[in-house]
Amino acid sequence: MKKYLGLLGIIILLSGCVSHMSEQECLSTNWQQVGFNDGQAGQAPRDLSKPIQDCQKFQVAVDTQAYQRGWLTGMKKYCVPSYDLGLADGRTGNPYENVLQRSDRCQQANLRLDTREYKRGHLTGLQSFCTHENGMNIGLQGKQPPGVCPAGLKARFISGWNAGAKQFCANSANAFALGKQGQPYPQACTPAFYVAFKSEYDRGAMIRNRSGELQQQINYLNDGIKDRVSRYGLRETYDYRGYELGDDQSEEARRALHEIRGILQQQQNLQAQQAQLQVTG
Repeated sequence: MKKYLGLLGIIILLSGCVSHMSEQECLSTNWQQVGFNDGQAGQAPRDLSKPIQDCQKFQVAVDTQAYQRGWLTGMKKYCVPSYDLGLADGRTGNPYENVLQRSDRCQQANLRLDTREYKRGHLTGLQSFCTHENGMNIGLQGKQPPGVCPAGLKARFISGWNAGAKQFCANSANAFALGKQGQPYPQACTPAFYVAFKSEYDRGAMIRNRSGELQQQINYLNDGIKDRVSRYGLRETYDYRGYELGDDQSEEARRALHEIRGILQQQQNLQAQQAQLQVTG
């Protein structure tokens, strides 16, 4: 512990602070509370060199030891997650393993992660989460069931999930929408079993890809217009013509203007195709 706290004395940067602290902020900041908040959130100790520099201008000292005490107190709380936190996580189906990720941070502070109260709350929360209804709702979204339900609750949860997933995968509109949006293919809908679903997903993905190709062509044409406008000083007219000659009245400028008007027509055709794809269902 002494070794780790010694490292805290090598103060580096106060992440999250304003660019420069005012005199009032230097006078009113409770550094012990700041440290406690950081520790309770499982954050590494802040570096205080910037606040120290700012506050030195007002002859105000930053209480680094108070920050260290607060941080350590907050870390002790962080490393003993509460029953209520476990209860909330259980009710929302968050895996118990997530809280174990705190272990490394706790070890760095020479603290041991104690999840006994958290685990008790988590198991209680899972009683509310691992229901047939929740399983069905997850299945209806085409999502995989989280593997959080204990043996005594798993059967009813998976039963609901199977029912929901079956409905989801039987609806080809879901497949088309996912493909068109570029969403991953849902693992719940096994392609070999839900052939129609896979076909509609592929159709949606094809439309998305084609729309992307059209957009690339439109962007390429835009670049061509910008290049000609910049090179010959053409002016935008904001009417059906699109552009007109500027100071440059040369034959090359007139040719560029003619080319732009042809490009604009190509753009309109591509945009019409793109719009048609967007309403395809």
